[in-house]
Amino acid sequence: MFDKPLSVLVRIYRIGRGSFDRAKWILPKTFRFLFAVGSLAVAIIAVGNSVKDGATQNEYFEAVKTTGTAISMLLGFLAILYYWFHKLTIADNSIAQQITHAVRGAEVIHTNVGQSLLTDTDANQLIETAHNPIEYNRKLSDIDEMVQLFKGMLVLRLPNANITTFDDKKIKLRTDISREALENGETIHLQQTSYFRDRLSNAVWDKLVKLDERTAINFVDETFASRFDQHSGKIVWRLHDLPQSPLANQIGASCILLTSDRRVIYLRQGRRSSENEDKLGPSGSGSFDARALTRYAGKTLQELVRGECQRELKEECGITDSDIVDIQICGFGRYLYRGGKPEFFCIATTSKGSPDIKVPVREWDFQSKLVIRSDAIAATRGPMPMFCNTLADGFDRLWQSLERNHGKEKVSGPLIWNLRLAADYLRKGNPERLRLLLKTLNPSA
Repeated sequence: MFDKPLSVLVRIYRIGRGSFDRAKWILPKTFRFLFAVGSLAVAIIAVGNSVKDGATQNEYFEAVKTTGTAISMLLGFLAILYYWFHKLTIADNSIAQQITHAVRGAEVIHTNVGQSLLTDTDANQLIETAHNPIEYNRKLSDIDEMVQLFKGMLVLRLPNANITTFDDKKIKLRTDISREALENGETIHLQQTSYFRDRLSNAVWDKLVKLDERTAINFVDETFASRFDQHSGKIVWRLHDLPQSPLANQIGASCILLTSDRRVIYLRQGRRSSENEDKLGPSGSGSFDARALTRYAGKTLQELVRGECQRELKEECGITDSDIVDIQICGFGRYLYRGGKPEFFCIATTSKGSPDIKVPVREWDFQSKLVIRSDAIAATRGPMPMFCNTLADGFDRLWQSLERNHGKEKVSGPLIWNLRLAADYLRKGNPERLRLLLKTLNPSA
């Protein structure tokens, strides 16, 4: 009987928290405006008193000077309000729809169900066994100058967000995950960012921000570098490398969970999901919380990624640490449909059977409470290479079937790519690591 009052209290909390987070973006200007109004009022009173009390000429002119300063401040902030009351709109950018991204080296682009991922097949096979220390800059990442100018209006028009959305602190990736960086054990640079920063950069890279029907912000140039190729006669586009990208580029991770009865768990994204709402998604997914960095001081990138994936699986699938056999990183990529947002992909195994996986009540706003289980994957037990290959073939059949049925059952790109990269990893990954991952599924190997 307490369900309804509790849900009302939760709703009130979310609205209050979301409103407070937005106010923090808007109120600095409001406070300065109120200060200017207060200064003007004090200055006017000072002038009145100086006249009334028969002040000297110097005192009178000093009061007039104070009044002039206050009026100048007031006019400046009235100019800001002038922009606030103009018509600001966010529209599709036609140029963004025409971009064909160029690849180099071992890069490939997976395009599925209308979404695209840029990934490097060589780097994907090295991430799990590499050891890359991390360096974290706690300073919040900068906001685009034009976004800064209009942030009061933009924060009230965040795409794919409502008043219950919070400006949680996230982690920005500032180093490219390349083969060279992994082989050389390079330090991976991270920086604090926030959810609203993502919504006002990566989430709108393909949009135009217009003020009174005139373009004020165009994010395409900040997302891509372009040049004219004389040989082909076409413009060649490439994502800015992560160190040069001004976008938020908050790190996310997706993980598929393989149960003891050889089924993959799918979760349908709920109404509070910022993207891919009502589509099938991986078993666990989300962006990295900046608070997690305190637990990973002195650790590696790989430990951070596995740890955050483990957290997501526990939150979304209702399992415990002891239920997880192993988690391994099977790939990395950048979402082209999100302006190059970085994403790690993992595969995990559990001692639990698929009927035992339940979405906790606290996650029902983000995931459907109904867990969807794949068909059992036919994998022949025996030597580990043979088992891995048959398991990989089963993953390929899963993502191909999901894509074919997309018209009937909406599926997200991240789920398909997670299955594709996991299949590649099972075929080419480190044999000893794979043995640990699959030891409960193929104990005879």
